[in-house]
Amino acid sequence: MTGCLESGLTLARRELDRTIETLAPLVEALLERLSPDAGVTSETTDFGLRADVPLRFPDGIGRGTVQAQLFRYHDTVRLDLVVEHTRRFLRPDGSPSDRRCYLNDFQASLTLPRGATELPESFVRSVVSGVHAAREGVARHNRLHPQPWHQIRIGAI
Repeated sequence: MTGCLESGLTLARRELDRTIETLAPLVEALLERLSPDAGVTSETTDFGLRADVPLRFPDGIGRGTVQAQLFRYHDTVRLDLVVEHTRRFLRPDGSPSDRRCYLNDFQASLTLPRGATELPESFVRSVVSGVHAAREGVARHNRLHPQPWHQIRIGAI
């Protein structure tokens, strides 16, 4: 006689969806904080929220975005953030190589229980400092290693 009652799975899924709805504005606010002069784009999917914000690098080379996905993950909610970019190390002839500039990479994940109403402040601080470090990665390396043979040159695809 389960046809008359909602299954526990449906109720759990609704609770997870409510958690995602609660956390979505906080994720968007975090992305706005990472790139205050750019607009956040977001879309609701069958599984949760997908949002991104453009990311500018100090040297103006290449394009980047911080992408966030907030989704149901088993019986919890998961948030994945990643910096995607077009920056590549340059070959000696000055052309972009196939090697992605790992100094500009960043990713973070967080699993939250059903009913969570906020992102942990320690996670937010970690993301803000991590994206800032990723944005400044090449410039920081070149400042720390001023010898010409240690300098990194970047191009974009």
